[in-house]
Amino acid sequence: MDKREYIIQVMGQRPNLPMRCPVCNEPATDEGTIPAISARDRLEAQRNTSHISFVGSGHPWSIGGGGYHNFTRRTPRWSTVTRITIPTCERHAISFEETAKLRGPCGFCNGLLIVLALLLGASLVASYALDNALDPLLIILLAVCVIGLVITGVASGPTKLERAIKVLDISKNSGMLILQIRNRRYAEELVMLNPTSAKIIRTADPLFKY
Repeated sequence: MDKREYIIQVMGQRPNLPMRCPVCNEPATDEGTIPAISARDRLEAQRNTSHISFVGSGHPWSIGGGGYHNFTRRTPRWSTVTRITIPTCERHAISFEETAKLRGPCGFCNGLLIVLALLLGASLVASYALDNALDPLLIILLAVCVIGLVITGVASGPTKLERAIKVLDISKNSGMLILQIRNRRYAEELVMLNPTSAKIIRTADPLFKY
């Protein structure tokens, strides 16, 4: 396990969240949202190859400076995905709903670019193997594809906020959250703010105080 990862279990529907940005530790002046999907739903989603589209939102459940919100995703059957509001600085106040709308098209473009890059690469390799002159246009197109792959890969991947704090599991019935946090200071403060309901489950960092 990475020493910068702290797996924390929080019990209760109203944990106190640190009023600092989990990405940069700056004081929280805004808020962002991250997805919270149960481990069971995540496993089912991995088995399902259909597109997931986010189509609505509900009322917040207050969590200290943040909150829970429900919205629905379309799978072979209707199910509920939760988003959690996290206090952040203005720079990292990233909305999960906004990025979710971009991830589908970016992921599709990323797939097309992968196929195109493979075809262009195969064509260049064939030309080289046959001792033919390499077409400069193919080289330029391949370079453009690689740049496009990097851009669409970043756009379709997790945001900085989602990398800093991630929900590994959630249970509304028991009010349990299992969080993966990459910021030691934030993780320590979260446990300190919830002494009776939060506990560290696993970390490889021997300097972590809890």
